[in-house]
Amino acid sequence: MAAAFFLFGLVFGSFLKIVLRNSLPGVLSTAIFTFLLSWNDFFYSLILTRSEAVTAPVAIVNFMNYESWEWGKVAAAATMIMLPVVALSVVVRKYLVRGLTAGAVKG
Repeated sequence: MAAAFFLFGLVFGSFLKIVLRNSLPGVLSTAIFTFLLSWNDFFYSLILTRSEAVTAPVAIVNFMNYESWEWGKVAAAATMIMLPVVALSVVVRKYLVRGLTAGAVKG
């Protein structure tokens, strides 16, 4: 029984150290692009949400009046919406660049 746990730990540890470490830049690049696409999905959330559950991009549209746009509120809301995306991109910038350029250099 102990040998089975040792073997499982050895195989799983090897997987973590070799396969997952090499695929981490690609996984993080995919995660960033998926987050950006789901964060900016406007029309899907506009159609499916009601006044009880409104996503952030749909909430910006509520700042439109019959006379004009309230540009101060729109700018503040847009800045607040962009902050998580920019923060996530800054945190994983190294992995994103490594994942996008992994196959660019030969040898």
